[in-house]
Amino acid sequence: RVVNNGTSGTFNNTLGSGTVAGLEGPSSSDSTSTSLNVPATITIDGGQQKWLHARGLYVDYMEPEVILAILSAKANCALDNGTGGCALSPAKKEDAVMKLIPFTSINLTEIANWTPAQPADSGGQDVLVYNNLLKCTVPAADGGPAVGCTSVLNGSTTIIDPTRPVRGMVQKILLSAAAGHTPSVVASSYASNSQLAVVGRTIDSDEGSPLSDSQLFIITGGTGTGTSASYKVAILGTYPLSSGARPVIDTSPASSYIYATSGITGFTLPNPITITPNPVVFGVPVSLRLKNYNYTPTVPTQSPSITCTGPSGGVVLTATSTNTNWLAGKQTVCKNYAVSSVTVNGAAVLGPYTVQSIGSPSAPNGSLTEYTTIALPLVNINDVVALTMSTEADYLPTATCTYLASDLSGSGGWKGSSAPTVTQGTCPP
Repeated sequence: RVVNNGTSGTFNNTLGSGTVAGLEGPSSSDSTSTSLNVPATITIDGGQQKWLHARGLYVDYMEPEVILAILSAKANCALDNGTGGCALSPAKKEDAVMKLIPFTSINLTEIANWTPAQPADSGGQDVLVYNNLLKCTVPAADGGPAVGCTSVLNGSTTIIDPTRPVRGMVQKILLSAAAGHTPSVVASSYASNSQLAVVGRTIDSDEGSPLSDSQLFIITGGTGTGTSASYKVAILGTYPLSSGARPVIDTSPASSYIYATSGITGFTLPNPITITPNPVVFGVPVSLRLKNYNYTPTVPTQSPSITCTGPSGGVVLTATSTNTNWLAGKQTVCKNYAVSSVTVNGAAVLGPYTVQSIGSPSAPNGSLTEYTTIALPLVNINDVVALTMSTEADYLPTATCTYLASDLSGSGGWKGSSAPTVTQGTCPP
């Protein structure tokens, strides 16, 4: 920007990211500085903590007097062209000029924003890098502490002091990261000193997007399945998603799925459902089959009046026919739902959404084995598929009733002591 730049009018111009990346590269005849990108990669295995550090190089605005002093230093250097002189030594030229440049280097490790901070972040399926005290809330399965702010590393228990900063600490996600994967960790910061004040936003109209730098890691060791890359499915609408109502998801290409157990920004537990293709295949059409969404509540309601069969023929049984209400809790309710809309990253996926059942003989709409097949045009890593469910009419199977008494001469055809046998109906298979 300054030492080897012959156009003084551009000394105060901000360099583009491509130019900066080039200047960070290996040393050359123009500069003897060691590359800022060494090492190109860092290996990491389970049980290891790798600490990254972020620094910001801040250059103050150079007034005309400063620029004149720099130009004078360059001119004097050019005149010193003897053996070992400044003109023939890039290092001496740097020394002559850089002492005049108003700059400083500031440690941004505890101020910069680090990603991936959680598995849901882009690229965050192999490693996590921590922001502030986030480590204390990361589940053990994702590389965080087993209990509270403690974790077992290399066979010994490490206590994470809640007052101790942890930004920039990288750990491998034990269950998913496969050997050979190369996740990238990124630190970002705004160009002005707003980041130094932890404002978290720009303060200058011309500041633009945050500046960032990255470091590649290489996963080593034998842990991890290699199928960590995933996409998300969220079940929305009127469906009462809970521990007792969690539909099954089958896809082609084949995959595994898991409901969330800890909160992820933008979703309400137990959403999202993480879908992990196996083998890892993305950018292809996916046939998603949603199953087991119809269900039976655990507490049946009261059955309406029914006709009982027995030795004296058909006799109507009501809730008050006998001393005991034999119809209480005998009405099975089969909850019935349908997929009403589908989106991928907010873009609509048009139907029809084919509804079938594996019941035999063919079961009606509302059966427990009803499933819906949805043709997704294609799915990529970290896509979010939203399935909106709507309520359809419940299916109410009729209860059955039998009796053995031959004397039914009481009021309403029943004696008070008569004991019919009432059996709940079952949801269609």
